[in-house]
Amino acid sequence: MTFIVTAARYRLRNLFRRDGTDGELERELAAHFDLLTDQKIAAGLSPREARRAARQEFGDTRRVTEQVREVRPGAWIERAARDLRRCIRSFARDPVFAGVVVLTLGLGIGAATAVFTLVSSSALRPLPVEAPDRLARLFHGDRLGEDWTWPVWEEIARRSDRFAGVFASSRVTFDVVAAGESRFVEGLWASGGFFETLGVQPLVGRVFTAADDRPGCGADGPVAVISHRFWRERFGGGADVVGRSLPLNGVSFTVIGVTPPAFFGPTVGRTFDVVVPLGCETMVRGARSLLGNPWSHWLNVTFRLRPDQAFQEATAIVRTWQPEIRDATLPNQMTASGRERYLRNPMVLLPAGNGGASTLWRRQRTSLLALLVIAGLLLVVTCANAANLMLARGVARRREIALRVALGAGPWQVARLVLFEGALLAAAGGVVGLFVASWVTRLLALGLSQRAGEVFVDVSPDWRVAVFTSVVSAGAALLFGAAPAMRAGRADPRAALVEHGTLTHAAGPVSPDRVILVGQVAVSLVLVAAAGLFVRTFTTLAGRDAGFDRDRVLLVTPHAFGEAAAASGADRLRRYERIREAVRRLPGVSRAAVSFPTPASPDTWRVLLHTGDAPDLPQPDRWVTSTMVSPGWFATYGVPVLRGRDFRADDLTAARPPAIVNEAFASRFLGDGRDPLGRTIGLSHEPDDRRYVVVGVVENAAYASLRDSVRPAMYVPLGRAGELAPTVGSRSVFSPLSGIWTVAVRAERGDPAALAGSV
Repeated sequence: MTFIVTAARYRLRNLFRRDGTDGELERELAAHFDLLTDQKIAAGLSPREARRAARQEFGDTRRVTEQVREVRPGAWIERAARDLRRCIRSFARDPVFAGVVVLTLGLGIGAATAVFTLVSSSALRPLPVEAPDRLARLFHGDRLGEDWTWPVWEEIARRSDRFAGVFASSRVTFDVVAAGESRFVEGLWASGGFFETLGVQPLVGRVFTAADDRPGCGADGPVAVISHRFWRERFGGGADVVGRSLPLNGVSFTVIGVTPPAFFGPTVGRTFDVVVPLGCETMVRGARSLLGNPWSHWLNVTFRLRPDQAFQEATAIVRTWQPEIRDATLPNQMTASGRERYLRNPMVLLPAGNGGASTLWRRQRTSLLALLVIAGLLLVVTCANAANLMLARGVARRREIALRVALGAGPWQVARLVLFEGALLAAAGGVVGLFVASWVTRLLALGLSQRAGEVFVDVSPDWRVAVFTSVVSAGAALLFGAAPAMRAGRADPRAALVEHGTLTHAAGPVSPDRVILVGQVAVSLVLVAAAGLFVRTFTTLAGRDAGFDRDRVLLVTPHAFGEAAAASGADRLRRYERIREAVRRLPGVSRAAVSFPTPASPDTWRVLLHTGDAPDLPQPDRWVTSTMVSPGWFATYGVPVLRGRDFRADDLTAARPPAIVNEAFASRFLGDGRDPLGRTIGLSHEPDDRRYVVVGVVENAAYASLRDSVRPAMYVPLGRAGELAPTVGSRSVFSPLSGIWTVAVRAERGDPAALAGSV
């Protein structure tokens, strides 16, 4: 044991005390030389002859010294340090070359790192919660829907003792301004077990519990937990935030806590500003509350599995509940086919600890993977550029390399030096790539589109990004440094004897530079073709006819919470009519109209057609988009009425509600050769005496997105929007009357944004 410790101590000393060990080596070699000389003198040679004979027999002491240095412990560190010094001196003599290569590699590595960061954040990085691998979200098995009704959630909550925890949540938009211009923030409705199930502890104050989540709020009244970002922006990060009042849609909530900075919510792709107990939803929405509503699917349900539970076992448990839950929550007005489908559709639990099952990843997976492939091809091109630069530099340095070979450097030593240069350049390129990726990632994140609202992706670097960048940098060093290293290792020392180094190494028909050039051209052609397709798609979307005037319309969302939100449909309609009339009378305003939803917006409303006068089509083909509009809406947006008429004020009291359809609707459902005007269309939940009568046909227009193909659409008067939704007993379920209505303002001339102040 003592010998091992002593040997280790000497190895460490030899590794870090080079000057001392080199002196000992020189003294030891001198002693051996003197001993050999004395032996020659004892054999009868003169001192001069003895030293000459000893030198011939002993050999070159410098070569022996170098050989000993190569085999002693830690020699590779010394070689690396020596090569590093040589590379730095070489790059210092040619800084332009080094800068061009580093920037070229930095762009390629940065692009690949940026896209990988998005992929990692969207699908791989775990949620910043306790044991995220134990979280599971409840889905509809056939179409991976994740929204559930309040009665279903109540049934699940009663049976949740088989799991470590469960919570329900839903996205919501809150207005945090009590009066004046509205300011909307991202909010969450969440059940009492939200923070406990996720294992999130407050940074300041406390989080709400089941005691705060009761219908009408708990004993402490309306309470809210805010995010760290919102705390800094709204309250300046003050420690006195607990107990402060925060208006949400006209209702005063008490702030009780602040979440940690890393926590952005339970779903990848979305963040939050405020979390409010589900039980307080009745105070905010009043008569429009969704608690107890069997029709509105608005809640996400997330479980925390026990440590000994597998996902298959957890899914089996949920499916044993399924018949009882769905029998107890079936709406009485559901059709026989809908009831059968509702009972047949299986429940399934999927991992929810990262973004792999998120809506963001499902929608953007193809785009992100395509970007990752393109970034990889771009990295190959940058490596080929760097390899060509290294080969060109090698031609300029062939005299230096040949001299090294002539002085005794082996092929591996020369190739190692070139590879080390490539590794140093790749490492510097990787550092530059991280800086490039930091802003490219944010730029790409802004370009992600999601119909449910603004996308949030945590793009802060983590160990996955660091490992990826390191691996990519090492791969780049091998990719662009291999060919120059092989050429340098085959350098001809005779070139050192030729004047001005004019002797060159003959290149064969498959020389590395030719292979690199062909590969670079091929990959570049692929990238150019892909870029052409992207540009064509962009120009096509930018120049696509949306079917309405996008240049002269200003959209305004009035404050419609508090008393206005709780008002009946008729009172709310009169309020918006007063707003519309006031806006229309402003100077510079040509027209004004109200609608829900707005064209090309995240909000959508779909209805299921009854057969009526239309052909009997399968149910998936009978879903149509619907927009509720006020009279004059088509003229405000510049949508031509091709046949028939626009809506009128007396349509609100007509025996049969009127409807206007687009060309796609008329072609699919009323395209049997008869005049579409006067035809009737009905919804699946309506009796026959409530069918809509077609009074007009308008030109096709974009509905949810410019990317979508034209869909069949119907327009109904805004004042009769409540008839689009069924009722439960005497109570109307969630309908377009509950949505956020938008006022469209058409400018007489010029930029409509100039009207914003007066509006």
